Amino acid sequence: FLEADVPLSVLSMDSKILRKIWLIGKYDFINVDKQIQLQDATMNAMFEKNIGNENSIKLYSLALRYYFMPNVFMLIEAGKQDNMIGYPPLDDLTGGEASGAAGRVLNVDADWIMAMFVLAF
Repeated sequence: FLEADVPLSVLSMDSKILRKIWLIGKYDFINVDKQIQLQDATMNAMFEKNIGNENSIKLYSLALRYYFMPNVFMLIEAGKQDNMIGYPPLDDLTGGEASGAAGRVLNVDADWIMAMFVLAF
């Protein structure tokens, strides 16, 4: 992941309000191919054939954090998750009777906006 936390006080050192607000940007990338370990060597070989954007998860988020006190803050975040999950064809193992998502690439995305009040102790 890659994350940047920037205090808005860089815009104006004299502003008491901007000293309490932070801008946070985050990018995550997960290669699911590298996470999958199966007992069956044939299945592992099939999953290894999925390259590129298949079997990857990308997540972007942007947030503002307002500090009431050092351990009490309000967070407002917007994010997007882009998933491209590929499933290998199972025809060789099932005699042509593959089921479910076998042999397909699924595009499973999510968008969100959230607000959270945090007391950190």
